[in-house]
Amino acid sequence: MTNRNLYFDFLRGVAIIMVIGIHCYTIDNNILFRQVLNAAVPLFIAVSGFFLSQKVIKDRDQYVVFWRKQIPKVYVPTLFWSLPLLILAVYRGVGIGKSIVNFFSCGFSIYYFIVFIIQCYLILPFVLRLESKYNKIMWGSSLMSIIWVGLMVRLTVIEGISLPIVVYAGPLPCWFMFFMLGIILGKYSVRNYSLWWPILITICGLVLSSVSAKYLLYVYHSGVGIKPTAFVYAFGLILFLFNVKIENFIKKENFIYKQIVWIGSISFPIYLVHMYILGFVVSKMSISSWSLRIIITVILTSMLIVVLKKIIPNNLHHYIGI
Repeated sequence: MTNRNLYFDFLRGVAIIMVIGIHCYTIDNNILFRQVLNAAVPLFIAVSGFFLSQKVIKDRDQYVVFWRKQIPKVYVPTLFWSLPLLILAVYRGVGIGKSIVNFFSCGFSIYYFIVFIIQCYLILPFVLRLESKYNKIMWGSSLMSIIWVGLMVRLTVIEGISLPIVVYAGPLPCWFMFFMLGIILGKYSVRNYSLWWPILITICGLVLSSVSAKYLLYVYHSGVGIKPTAFVYAFGLILFLFNVKIENFIKKENFIYKQIVWIGSISFPIYLVHMYILGFVVSKMSISSWSLRIIITVILTSMLIVVLKKIIPNNLHHYIGI
């Protein structure tokens, strides 16, 4: 993978737009489309696993070099963008101790993803050494993730227990099946498998996810987010999108494709910044259209990142994730 495959930037672009769609969602919006968006984080994770599978990490020295390079790359920018939230929390009367714990554990906003991906970085060298056991690890990680998310639905939706998002969505068991799926797809470069079974898994998973979401919403007034059925759907969709036939079909030299590729190339700073735009700008506009909220948030966040890249010295970009 010496040449950058822009299709995976396209997938990152799709994923971050889906993430923004989730955060723009209100309960009166289309519940079926909301279930479609539940593949956002799994898709991001699978793309990460796909590329990390190419890393060559064979001894302890290489472990340390990899960790020292990768972890600060995501952790330091997250701390930077968490700083205003730390100040705001203290200003609003949240205990300093609790606020500091939230700050360093990426407990503010939607930064739980960073906690998860750091765990993936930590475990990656050991996973790469177990290539002969990938089938067993895939089955085991899938079972682990399904059980974990089912337990979290039980606790947070059915029992109504309020848990910080970093507690139920940050731990490795939650999403590990998708990281492992990405690694396997990355290790075996031939992605020309039959499409009928990913399509079947995707459709069945989406139908079950929609039905279970409607039930949970009707009975418990919650449950549109992650759940076991949503993970089944996301698993199928990732297999579908990673297939080389779909890649070749989607790759087009047109305006929309190029724009989504560009959005994907800045997906990390968009992830870090978009909740500020959504919370302090878009939410004040009283826009009733869900799709319009998504579009405006994507545009404004992207514009802000372009401006920041222009005005902030290049040697500081990696500290703030732009």
